[in-house]
Amino acid sequence: MKRPLRSILGMHSRAWLLAATGVMLSLCLLAPLAFAGGAGGEKFSLETLMRALAKVRSIDAAFRENRVVEILNEPVILTGILRYRAPDYVKKQVLLPRRESIEINAEELYIDTPETGQRRLRLDDYPAIAVLVESFRATLAGDVASLKRYYRTALSGTFDSWRLRLVPADPAMAEQVKSVAISGRHARVLNITTIETGGARSVMTITPTNR
Repeated sequence: MKRPLRSILGMHSRAWLLAATGVMLSLCLLAPLAFAGGAGGEKFSLETLMRALAKVRSIDAAFRENRVVEILNEPVILTGILRYRAPDYVKKQVLLPRRESIEINAEELYIDTPETGQRRLRLDDYPAIAVLVESFRATLAGDVASLKRYYRTALSGTFDSWRLRLVPADPAMAEQVKSVAISGRHARVLNITTIETGGARSVMTITPTNR
């Protein structure tokens, strides 16, 4: 039975999933890249960016996330660790203000919170999450056509200062996420801004730890 995203996740866990597309893509971008000014002087484009993403095998990074939610008087600040291992493993571990995690491994999703402990979910049962993961895999494979099937994409700027905006084209994701914007300089992601349909906003800064 297909199950809705909102029925299974609490506020923080759901927010992590909504931001996960930007996190996954930015983890790939943290690796050394060879486009826009790299070898051969290729023109900066989505295609050259995607070819670089396909070469990434593993990433470890620290993050700081500032979340603004309408029902809260003050922003929520989260800090923790991000990890990616090719071809299909991603983990977001929150260390402060409390320890929580979300982990995607092949076709399974694990959510671990103090209230519920670890929960194991099959992606096939949750279409919105499955779409997110499939778009991630398309990104890693350098498959521009598949990425554009899931998102309307807009890449602007130059290698010195660029911005990639993703707007969900899939109805299941569009119900949750309004847009994801990733900005950076050279091969470094500076921040990821995720805007949810309900008005919540997340700005994440990422610092690689395995370079």
